[in-house]
Amino acid sequence: MRRIRFAILALALALALALAGLVLSSCGEGGEDPLIGNAAPTFQLPELRGAEIALSQLRGRIVIIDFWATWCPPCLFQIPILNAIRESYPADEVFVLGIAVDVEGAAAVAPYAEENGIGYPVLLGDEDLAIRFGAPGFPYLVVLGPDGKLAYRHAGVVGLSDLQEQIATLRDGDH
Repeated sequence: MRRIRFAILALALALALALAGLVLSSCGEGGEDPLIGNAAPTFQLPELRGAEIALSQLRGRIVIIDFWATWCPPCLFQIPILNAIRESYPADEVFVLGIAVDVEGAAAVAPYAEENGIGYPVLLGDEDLAIRFGAPGFPYLVVLGPDGKLAYRHAGVVGLSDLQEQIATLRDGDH
């Protein structure tokens, strides 16, 4: 009986994530998503290394923000994709940023980031900030244009080619 309940719960979760992905994948096309084109919520958060980073400091760059948590298994799959983006573009043009939402803070996030080779800055945030950006769950990624406006958002693990396409569009000024 316990196995059946677990299977039903897992199936329901998978369906909910798939539906969220379908809804968000259609967002941004034809102006259907009310968040696309709006200024991103502002924040100033501590980085794992101690410095604070404010979103306003990154104005003029394409900013990729990945909301994630150590307890989120799919979030792990996003790391190599974001590391590849970070290594492929100059930081003064495209800035990759992770925002961990773990309530345990640095005590949980720092060892996880080191063990999994996160090569981009990780800030300590919370779920409320992720919700302000429109997150239905984790991982959740947003891309901001150089003007600080939300240009793209994606629930679930995003593909490398999808991110490269979004960056190319913003670099060409077609947003």
